Amino acid sequence: MSKKLHLDWAEVSRDCDRWCGQAIVPKGLAVLEGHFPNEPIVPGVAQLFWAATEARRVFPDCVLTSELRNLKFSKAILPELRLRLTLLHERGKRRRIAFEYASDAGVHSRGYLLCR
Repeated sequence: MSKKLHLDWAEVSRDCDRWCGQAIVPKGLAVLEGHFPNEPIVPGVAQLFWAATEARRVFPDCVLTSELRNLKFSKAILPELRLRLTLLHERGKRRRIAFEYASDAGVHSRGYLLCR
């Protein structure tokens, strides 16, 4: 049996330009393996992958590029954490999607995914 790579996001709120979901980071998540032994954390690349995957699903009219801006990782995301992901589709001159991972402990990471 293969281990999961994604979180099961439960939608908390949504409007035309903003989406918020919540999930608990399970202990057996595949992205935790080897990062780091005895102190597993969710790697930044997994956080980016999850944000991009959800952004594509929630805002299908935004075609993401491979560019990122203002990326900041400020707190580790640990197993069993109740995590919130907020996506904000900015449709102005700079088409981008702002993402933020937060929990009761504060903001864990944030940044921008650029759109075409």
